[in-house]
Amino acid sequence: EAKAAAAEAKLAEAQAAAEEAAAKARDLEAELATALSAQESVSTPAVEVSAEPEAATGIIQLAQQLHDDHVRAGQEEGARIVSEAHAESTRIIREAEDTSAQTLSKLEQQRSLLETKIEELKSFERDYRSRLEGYLEGLLGDLHGERAGSSTASL
Repeated sequence: EAKAAAAEAKLAEAQAAAEEAAAKARDLEAELATALSAQESVSTPAVEVSAEPEAATGIIQLAQQLHDDHVRAGQEEGARIVSEAHAESTRIIREAEDTSAQTLSKLEQQRSLLETKIEELKSFERDYRSRLEGYLEGLLGDLHGERAGSSTASL
C-alpha cells in the first residue's frame, strides 16, 4: 500500500509539474501579448520605425521559443514522471502477485500436510478401537469362561 501511495504521489507530482509548465506558458503568452500590444500602441518617429519591427520580431521569436521550450520541458518531465509511476505500479503489482502465489503455495503445502496427518490419526483411531474392542471382548470371554467354570463347579 505504501508503494502504491508513493506511485500515486509521483503521479500527482507529474501532474503538478505539467500544470506549472502550463502556467509558465500562459504567463509567457500574456507577456507576449502585452509586448505585441505595446508595440502596436507605441508611436515612434519614422526613422526608428524600420529598426523597431525587427527588434520586436526578434523579441517575439525569442519569447515564442522560450515558451515552446518551457512547454516541451514540462511535457517531457510530466511524461517521465508518469512513466516512472507506471513502471513503479507495474513492479508493485508484480511483487504483490508473486507474494500471493508464494503464500498460496505455502498454504497448499500446509493443507496437504494437515490432510495427511488427519488420515494418519483416523487410521490410528480405527486400529486403536479395533484393538480395544478385541481386548474388551477377550476380557468378556474370560469373564464368561470363569462364570461357566464356576457354574459347573458348583453343580
